[in-house]
Formats: sequence, structure tokens, C-alpha cells
Amino acid sequence: MRAPGVAPAIALLCSPVDAVALGSAVALAAARRTRSSIAVAALWRPGTSVGLGVTAPPVRRARRLERSLHARDLRARAAGRLVRVELPAEPEAAIASAARAEATTDAPMVVVVAGPREAAIDRLLAEHDLLLLAAGQDSDPLLDLAHDSLARLGPRVETIPATVPPLTRALAVWGLGPGIGLSAIEARA
Repeated sequence: MRAPGVAPAIALLCSPVDAVALGSAVALAAARRTRSSIAVAALWRPGTSVGLGVTAPPVRRARRLERSLHARDLRARAAGRLVRVELPAEPEAAIASAARAEATTDAPMVVVVAGPREAAIDRLLAEHDLLLLAAGQDSDPLLDLAHDSLARLGPRVETIPATVPPLTRALAVWGLGPGIGLSAIEARA
């Protein structure tokens, strides 16, 4: 957990298909809220690769952070105001990589968990101030169970919509735009 006045440590749990767009949108929203010029989205999607396609050219600070992360043996790619870090599939290695990424920057960072939870991942989640659980609009008993099990880890848990408007989604993937409106971030920052 971080000190008051510092960007909250945020983790997002979502499906692998939503990880890049939603993780980027949440990170950009955190940057907007904290008035940071850049943000970091650290993606844990076991069995997948962060394919980004066309993105915006990175701003200077994002490019510098990308180089710094590469120097620390992290797979990173800057796009616009965002730097994405691809975390290793193995949970313990992912935790170590997320810690190295966070220690490298003072920019807001969102750890995106888009894979099966296990004890190691739960330890990572418990270190955050805020856990965001992305879900569809329908009521789902499994969502309630997931929310309850996350709440037992200690941090505050908020459910957010998994759907992002198409333009917001595209801008977030490109590393641009304001992100999405998240009252959960507003309340913590």
C-alpha cells in the first residue's frame, strides 16, 4: 500500500481478451487523476503475447521509461502516454517483474491479471490499494464469489464494466486519450 497523496496501487482483474484495452484505459485514467504525463500497464496473460498492432508514437518520457525497463530485463513497449509491460507467465516471475517495473517509475501503474488466480497471484493482489474486477452487465453468482474472495485479500474491491466504448478502447490501445471514468480511482487518489 502507498502513502496518502501518492497514486493508489491498482490491480485489474479481467478476461485476457479485454486485458490490453481495459488495462490501458484504467492506467490512463489513473495518470489523468494523478496528473502524470504517462502511465504503466503491466499485463499478466499467461499463454498470450501483448500484440499491439499500430500505436501512437510514444512521448519522450514513455520512451525513456521503455528503455529503462528493457535495461532491467523487462519486456516493455511504449505507445503514446502509456508503457505496457508484458509479465512472464510463471506467477513468481510475474510478481518479481511487476515489482521491478514499479520500482523503476513514479508513474501510476496498473497490474492487469488476466489469468487464473492462485496463491502467488493473490499475494500480489493483496499488496494493492484497490482491486478492480471487470464484469459484464448481467448479475452473475460467479462474479459475487469472485468479489467476495478478492475482498478477503484486504484491499478495497470495486466492480467495473468490462465493456469500453469503441473510441475509448481504440485511443487506450494507442496509448492516447483520458482513459475511462473511474470513481474508484477518484475516491482513492
